[in-house]
Amino acid sequence: MSPSFPSPSGFALTVAAELEVDSCPMEGCDFDVVKEVFDLPEIFTPVLLLPLGYRAEGPARPKTRFPEEDLFEGA
Repeated sequence: MSPSFPSPSGFALTVAAELEVDSCPMEGCDFDVVKEVFDLPEIFTPVLLLPLGYRAEGPARPKTRFPEEDLFEGA
């Protein structure tokens, strides 16, 4: 089990994907602020934020990729 994403968050990501809900786990937040905003009791220690939502229709901007010859030798 990875210390970054314990199994409950992995399970939540899997269930969200199955329900066609997008998610993005976020670490490294100011969790003191999170505790304050959500008015969490001292016994709770947040370690991960997991925003969930439905994707907007179509991408916000077109995807761009570097040509393979710029990335790989002999491509």
